[in-house]
Amino acid sequence: MEYGWRVLRDPHATVFLLPDDARRLIEPLRRRWDPVMADQIAAHVTVTYPREIAVLDELLTRVAKAVAHVESFSLALGNVYVSDDGTAVLAEVIDGHGGFARLRAAVLGPAAPPGRPHVTLVHPRTSDRATEAWADLRGQSFDLDVEVHDVAVTAFNGERWVTVERFELRPAGPVADPDENGRAETNRELRREFVEAAEDRSRHDHGRSLTSQELKRRTWVTRQESTAPLQAATHFCAENP
Repeated sequence: MEYGWRVLRDPHATVFLLPDDARRLIEPLRRRWDPVMADQIAAHVTVTYPREIAVLDELLTRVAKAVAHVESFSLALGNVYVSDDGTAVLAEVIDGHGGFARLRAAVLGPAAPPGRPHVTLVHPRTSDRATEAWADLRGQSFDLDVEVHDVAVTAFNGERWVTVERFELRPAGPVADPDENGRAETNRELRREFVEAAEDRSRHDHGRSLTSQELKRRTWVTRQESTAPLQAATHFCAENP
């Protein structure tokens, strides 16, 4: 597809962080450690990748249909972590109430794996400072809830990632899964429960302490095991902007 006079490629379904949240916490780090990517696209969470839907028109059609069945939802930004190969630095995104997984399933089909949502802080395609950034950011956690009300279809025009079209999600109804007091848990409370569960598992792992990377994987599996199979915990996809 052409956008103006440029041919677009590599379409993604993308959730952008709300500007105030991104400007306050995420964008300063991206501009420090990966200014090229920060100039190409704002802070975001990728929902689908070109390897999953490669044709822009098809992605537009699927997202347009999907949003009719998916309500607005919230995500939580958590710990900063590094990819297994050490070339990318990312912020984990916790899908505490399953909205991200539901959106992926609505676009890709019910058999789609839930994925591992994240915000890329340092991308290997546009920055070689991952080692330096990780040394500076290791141990940092954002502890921030992010509201998601729409999904954008983005594509690369040869210079930057442009938004082809935005689609509004359905307004959110009452939050499900209240606790024993009838109160819905927040993403932050869910995050604490996931970490505590993972730490509890580590204490019973044949009497040895888990490494930080193993603990991260356990935390993620604890969160996802009730919904769907998990993709590789810290695999970073280079096609993700």
